[in-house]
Amino acid sequence: VAAAAQLTLAEFATGQWLHDTFPDLAEHVIPMLRTSQVKFKQPATGRVRAQVRMSGDMVTHVRTELTARKRALCSIAVILVNDANEVVMTGTFDWFLALK
Repeated sequence: VAAAAQLTLAEFATGQWLHDTFPDLAEHVIPMLRTSQVKFKQPATGRVRAQVRMSGDMVTHVRTELTARKRALCSIAVILVNDANEVVMTGTFDWFLALK
């Protein structure tokens, strides 16, 4: 699987996580990806899937910051695994969220 496709999958997964975690805010927040860092661990072949790794503290932090400051930064970790459940890529995607 091409590196660009892996990067896109990982970025999409973090954006989807934001949408699924804060459905009540989806229409009120403008999300913008600020930075991303990825590390490719091994060649990805076959099917690849993304797994977001987040703590409950980040959810609380984002809600608190959006309420108090009308904006928040959110750093989301993601891994990509192959069919054998081996990690093929790790990444961190930093999102800036602002209330409309």
